[in-house]
Amino acid sequence: MRVLEEYKELYYKEIEYTERLNSKINTCVTFLTIIGSGNIFVWSKLGNAASGIYLWIYLILCIISSYLFIICSILFCKSYSGYEIHYYPIKEMALASKETYDLVTNGQIDKEQAENHVINMMAERYLNDAIYNRAQNRLKNKRHRCLIQWMAINFLILLVDYAVSIVFDYVQ
Repeated sequence: MRVLEEYKELYYKEIEYTERLNSKINTCVTFLTIIGSGNIFVWSKLGNAASGIYLWIYLILCIISSYLFIICSILFCKSYSGYEIHYYPIKEMALASKETYDLVTNGQIDKEQAENHVINMMAERYLNDAIYNRAQNRLKNKRHRCLIQWMAINFLILLVDYAVSIVFDYVQ
């Protein structure tokens, strides 16, 4: 019975971690919105850039920041989609338990064997689901960390882009 409780606890910790990872979507959407708005803003300042080398420098910075925004959008989609989380199948396990206890009623096995079988079946299911969910959580965490790094890079490039636009406005 102790093994069942340990596996059950491990399973629920993985489900809890899945929920924590999923709750970070609001923050990522907010930052992507800020970065996207910043990209629109710096592109709107393109008309203010003087011709010649200043225009080309600013245009290259705008293209880089837009390219990074596209990469962040793709990474966002990958970070929050394509995962399958295994949840404990209550109905199926109840049916399997009932079938096992029906064997007790029919006299094919004794009650202790049935209880051990049900406990082992439940423990195995909790363990397998916890292992699978942990693998999914690791993948999601890795992708989320990559997304955050790319968003930070994009934000810094966007700040440089904005600073250059201010300098160009000042020079003119």
